[in-house]
Formats: sequence, structure tokens, C-alpha cells
Amino acid sequence: MRSLTKVLILILSLTFLCMGCDRRPIQEINDTEAAVNAAIKESANKYAREEIKKLKVDFDAALNEIEMQSKKVFRDYGKARELLSKVKTDAEALKNVTIPSQREEAKKKPRTSNKKGRI
Repeated sequence: MRSLTKVLILILSLTFLCMGCDRRPIQEINDTEAAVNAAIKESANKYAREEIKKLKVDFDAALNEIEMQSKKVFRDYGKARELLSKVKTDAEALKNVTIPSQREEAKKKPRTSNKKGRI
């Protein structure tokens, strides 16, 4: 009877331990990185430089949170998933709305030439 109790306690302990170990959000990381890279490619460092810089900082913060959680016994990647989701949403909005609107504004602005008028 004592050995059965010990086995049950061991099984329950392992069950709780496994429940506390969350998996790394690998798919979310890949999706977010692809969205950030697409926004960077779309901007080509001409448009939205500050926004791109903010995306990179936020993405790095999410990766740091993941790294910090991976060192813990009881991992909780909830905050990292939220950060990744926010960065992905921001990157898609930047790519689909902000950068095209800034391109249109750049097209509307008259170009100034550095050359002197020729006769």
C-alpha cells in the first residue's frame, strides 16, 4: 500500500510539473519575424525608419522574455506571446498602411533639384 501511495504521489508530481512547463512559441516567433522582415523589406529604409526601429526593439524584448522564461522551471510564455502578437500586428499595419501612405506623400511632394537652371 505504501509503494502504491508513493507511485501515485510521483505521478501527480510529474503531472503538475509537466503542466507548469509551457512550450516555446516557435511558430509565433517565426510568424512575427517574417512580418517584421516583410515590413523592413517594404520600407527599404526610406520610409518609417523610426517605426522599423521600434519594431526591432519590441521584437528583441519579446525574444528576451522568451529567453528569460526558458531558464525557469515553471515557464509561462503568455507575456511573450502577447508581445509577439503586438509586434506582428504592428509590422503588418506598418507594411500595409503606413509605408504605402508615406510613399504616396513622397510622390505628391514636388522634387527639388540641386542643379542650377540651364539656359
